[in-house]
Amino acid sequence: MTNINSLAKSLNPVKNLKGKSNYQKFILIDKEGKTTERIILFIHQIEVREQIICIHFLSRYIQMFVGMPTGIKFLSRDKPWDFEIELSNSEKLILEITSIADEVSLFRNFKYQERIYKKSNEKQIEFHEMIKLNGLFPMSEIQKEIELLKSKGISKKQLIDNPYYGKEFIFESSISDDLLDFDIILKTAIDKKIEKKHKGKEDVILIIDNRTVTYKLEDIIEHLESLNDYFENLPFKEVWIYTGYYSDFDGNNAEYSFVPLKLDKLKIEKLKSILK
Repeated sequence: MTNINSLAKSLNPVKNLKGKSNYQKFILIDKEGKTTERIILFIHQIEVREQIICIHFLSRYIQMFVGMPTGIKFLSRDKPWDFEIELSNSEKLILEITSIADEVSLFRNFKYQERIYKKSNEKQIEFHEMIKLNGLFPMSEIQKEIELLKSKGISKKQLIDNPYYGKEFIFESSISDDLLDFDIILKTAIDKKIEKKHKGKEDVILIIDNRTVTYKLEDIIEHLESLNDYFENLPFKEVWIYTGYYSDFDGNNAEYSFVPLKLDKLKIEKLKSILK
């Protein structure tokens, strides 16, 4: 589907970030000291993130393929696919969302960062959570507090004042020089969904939540060229790559992009007419 990939113009937002929410800024520094900035959607809870992605997809889908005000009814969640939806024009959509990241360790770091961000909104946390968070992000002053609480015989389940409450964080990490090519990461994620034993894949719209930060759009498109035959033979009804930049929790005040990988011929023609 690379002939209509210009639906996504870049992998960074166009608008100013003032007043925007739920984003994370990455500063990538290469070996020569050159810096590149990436902005990605950052939501603490995976269920909420998927809901926002679903709303963004429905908004774009209705805009591109329905073309009129449309009601939305959510029929099911995780039974077995992520979302089953009915539109007021009687069309039914089944969405499945899966995430990709540059490498396993970076994806794991995302999970840890989401955890500490989520807990930073709570005035009190259980003592064992404080121990866990300091193990993930060691701080000497918090370790001293942990030792003091242990000496007092504090139960691990007891609520204590949260030392992370209201704080902002800057994370530092390294990315391997031996990253897999984007097409391999993408294909691996899709193949895992193909292996699911659930029936009805031919009715499912698969959305790839792109959480990578090192790949450029032009590099991604180049890698996708090698997978055209693979996309055409996928069992899913449609396949899209989603890249989110920021969004309110209701899906509004947002910026994001979609790249279609598999569509039927009628939708391809509609997209071509939009892009003229």
